[in-house]
Amino acid sequence: MVLQKLLQFPLGFNAGQEVRQLQFDKIDELKEKSHKRKPGPLGISEYYSVLLPLVRLDGIWQILFQVRSNDLSTQPGEVGLPGGRVEPTESRSEAALRESEEELGVSKNRIELLTELDYLVTPYNLIIYAFAGRLDISSLSDIPYNPAEVREIFSVPLQFFLENSPEIYRVEVTVQPDKDFPYHLIPGGKDYDWRQGEYPVFFYRYDNHIIWGFTARLIRAFLELWEEAVMSG
Repeated sequence: MVLQKLLQFPLGFNAGQEVRQLQFDKIDELKEKSHKRKPGPLGISEYYSVLLPLVRLDGIWQILFQVRSNDLSTQPGEVGLPGGRVEPTESRSEAALRESEEELGVSKNRIELLTELDYLVTPYNLIIYAFAGRLDISSLSDIPYNPAEVREIFSVPLQFFLENSPEIYRVEVTVQPDKDFPYHLIPGGKDYDWRQGEYPVFFYRYDNHIIWGFTARLIRAFLELWEEAVMSG
């Protein structure tokens, strides 16, 4: 159709200009087809989803944690929450439930999602979604966790976190361009005034466990929701 339309014009006509004009004529189609599109963050390559498991043990609410297996390639031996990568065919809540079932051995039917927490946009081009959920168990022995991924599990009374603020340290986020970065294309060249930032790192100490990093930050986000619900109630 484009060729037929171009043949209607005399020699010397700018074909590229005509093609671009035909493309611009599609603006209305762009509006029609994208009005339901939800914008997302640029530069994010991976999406993860975790569960913050709440359990009622000995009559008190507690948060369940797992210690990652020493055989894992990433973060071996660290305290964390069940979760993992969001697959293209599932929602973030489905991912949190699936990963929790795989790691803790607790059926999805025994997990009640309560609320979605604020999500984390990390400096590593990934986003971590999180959900608070209630597990239908009466004892930690009811959890047949997967030893290939989990070394051990433990719980911490919610009251501990309400009564103890986290230690907060700062990590500087700086810019380190590649060796072949084209400094000659930007004002100031190598002296360009790059923006820098700070990233807070949270730590909780409980018995012989260190709960830190993204896990501790998500705990803090949950506590803010909890306190808001209590105050409003």
